[in-house]
Amino acid sequence: MKIILSYLLMLSISYSFTFDKWHSGQTWGEVVQFSEDINLPIHTHGIASGNKDFIKNITIDRHSKNKLIYMDTLLGEHTENTLFFTKTSKKIYKISIRFVNTKDKKSLDSNIIRGLSKKYGKSKPEPLTINTFIFPKRGLLWIKNSDYIIFNPGMYGKIIYTDNILANLNENEILKTKKKVKEKNFVRDSNRL
Repeated sequence: MKIILSYLLMLSISYSFTFDKWHSGQTWGEVVQFSEDINLPIHTHGIASGNKDFIKNITIDRHSKNKLIYMDTLLGEHTENTLFFTKTSKKIYKISIRFVNTKDKKSLDSNIIRGLSKKYGKSKPEPLTINTFIFPKRGLLWIKNSDYIIFNPGMYGKIIYTDNILANLNENEILKTKKKVKEKNFVRDSNRL
């Protein structure tokens, strides 16, 4: 019952973007707790995991990491889903869904485009460069408020949801972290000059 209530509460709040059970702004701790509640075998980037169950020490003890990955199915096809978190505040700012071992690419591409168009309206007609993202000519882009939803059809189709407000926060957090490291190095090494 606790799982159902927390999931319904999550769905009732309006977020910048949502995909499946996740939303932009969701914290690392919330994702780990929810994954444990539903026994989702999620793990940090860089760990090969064939686990069929949630294992807490693979996920929770890796706060230096900024990605969590799990395998799933979408539209009857296997996917590798990656949740990207901001550097220090640890909030979801991007989700990538990569289709693996796709059987019928044309039908899958058509269904993805149809589903995204139903949810977000018509895609933008031309490739765009936004911030540091360059969208390939064959990719499709949907824009909703401050979010970008990109679909790259083809052999390994990929859908990417990005909350640009949180993506900018992530860039700022990365810059602040780099600045702190440089200052720490200077303080440590300045007397050696």
